[in-house]
Amino acid sequence: MAATANETPAIGHPEAGLILISYWSVDTPALQREAATLAMDLWDDVAWPDGLLSHHVFGGHDGKTVINYAQWRDNRDFETYLASDQPVRADKIENHSTGITRESIDRFHLYRRMDGSATGAVPTCFVLVTFDLAPPAQAQTLVDTIIAAAQPPAKSASGSSGDIASHFHINQDATKVVNVAEFTDAQSHKSLVQSTLQDDSPVIKAISGIRGATVRNFQRFDLLGGRVGPSVEGAA
Repeated sequence: MAATANETPAIGHPEAGLILISYWSVDTPALQREAATLAMDLWDDVAWPDGLLSHHVFGGHDGKTVINYAQWRDNRDFETYLASDQPVRADKIENHSTGITRESIDRFHLYRRMDGSATGAVPTCFVLVTFDLAPPAQAQTLVDTIIAAAQPPAKSASGSSGDIASHFHINQDATKVVNVAEFTDAQSHKSLVQSTLQDDSPVIKAISGIRGATVRNFQRFDLLGGRVGPSVEGAA
């Protein structure tokens, strides 16, 4: 069965036992949009794999980064796809991807979700923060520490600070944590950084206290396209 176009991703789908996050880089915003369109349009040319719940593509505000966020039912379904259909799709990307560099891909599971003050709102800005871990740092401890230290941000006059939810993903060898945070808009995230994520904030102090944990700079993204599988569409 064919997939259905979808512009509102369900980050951390409850049936997803495997989440793939891959990074592409391009030279211009025009190529960024072209890469996202390519990633989505190729699903029109190949069968939608069993076990793939959804695939969404995000474009960084730098105009040069593309992230693919694919949610699978489990590792077994993905391995079956790798052994059969994936080479066809990969060949099509290689044949059409002038100017697109596929940087990395990693396998994750969703460990915890932290709701914000705007839970239930529709996100238009997505922020990714990556943490690299080395002994003695432990992925679950890092996430638990961040959530425990997080303070509810002050609400604006509209009753919300614009933060919808944070979704903490841990990769398979527990050496990396990726937080995919949803916001109503980019300005809401900028305000949150200025008000509650400075060097002397409880969250930053808590992260600094974990030996072996290194945080990369955050990056803001817009949703550029998405597809959901038949089972997901039917359940909506």
